[in-house]
Amino acid sequence: TVPVLVTTGGLTNINPALITVETPSFPGLGTWAAVTNGNTLSLSYTPDGYAAWVAGFTWGTNSSTPDANPDGDTLYNLAEYALGGNPLDAASNPVPVVGVSPDGSFLTLAFNRQRSDVTYIVQACDVLSSSWTNVAVNSGVVGTYVSYTDTVEMSSQPARFLRLHLTR
Repeated sequence: TVPVLVTTGGLTNINPALITVETPSFPGLGTWAAVTNGNTLSLSYTPDGYAAWVAGFTWGTNSSTPDANPDGDTLYNLAEYALGGNPLDAASNPVPVVGVSPDGSFLTLAFNRQRSDVTYIVQACDVLSSSWTNVAVNSGVVGTYVSYTDTVEMSSQPARFLRLHLTR
């Protein structure tokens, strides 16, 4: 919180909800809000979830960008964030798991959905050289282990593939 205006006579006729904060040069992705408290008008910044998560680790010379993979496992930082992993520990590797439904007819994809500010997209294709099709978006509840069951029977296709695509 940064004080912007302090008065001795009080703040009258100022509605902080009507104040728009524009920060085109600010690199953060969080939100700004104007708040009043007594005789002070302040700006308050709340970092986005990813920035707060990044702040929880000691990165040293490692990159904290969403597309970096400092621990060298199979997950880049955005995936570690989205799936509840540790970006600096290769043993913490919460990869989505592809399986088969109990009756053996359908592929399944299970993953740990940890964040509300990430879009979790289950995608499918029949040939790896073709384009992927979105088959489910934001399945399940944030904070739970989600299991998606494909709607295409495996016996109806010579091959079938599922993957999890993450965006912010």
